[in-house]
Amino acid sequence: MLRIDLWKLRPSSTRALKGAIAPDAGVWRGSGLKFADAVEVAATAAMTPEGGVVVRGRWRARPVYECGRCLEAVELSVERPLAVVFQPGEAGDDANDPDLRVLDPRNGNLELDEAIREDVLLELPRYHCPGEDRGRCVACGERMERFVRAPSPSPESVDPRWSALAALRPEPGSPESAGSKSGSSNQGRN
Repeated sequence: MLRIDLWKLRPSSTRALKGAIAPDAGVWRGSGLKFADAVEVAATAAMTPEGGVVVRGRWRARPVYECGRCLEAVELSVERPLAVVFQPGEAGDDANDPDLRVLDPRNGNLELDEAIREDVLLELPRYHCPGEDRGRCVACGERMERFVRAPSPSPESVDPRWSALAALRPEPGSPESAGSKSGSSNQGRN
């Protein structure tokens, strides 16, 4: 857990903050993300003249994705800047503004895990496909044609809710299909 001891933080100085959030920490529960190792944070914390706290630095994560094509595990390395501002106030003050982070002055510790979680969730891509090299998937080496061709749907696999709409479609080559094409283009000219 990353936290700042507010009693040691002075308005005219900064405190270094280094830490990590484990990949199996409760803060990641429900996020849908997997990590190869801990999310590392290196930052400084400073008190504002109004009594708030500003945390600036960087975080580094190694998320693990399934390749969008071959479903093999792909590991990335992502590093992003971190900037979090906490304003002094009461616990209920943030109810009207979801972007406002409230610093309760009665609490001696400021926990950063939730703020870092939010920043990581907003910055990391949700899906990843590593791409191709000479017609092969970078993750597994399979030829790209394997992933590009989609099987044509059989009539049985068509959702029955579309059957009423399909019944309205004229057969190809019928006079109705030719008339609807020319009719729609004439309507656009008027």
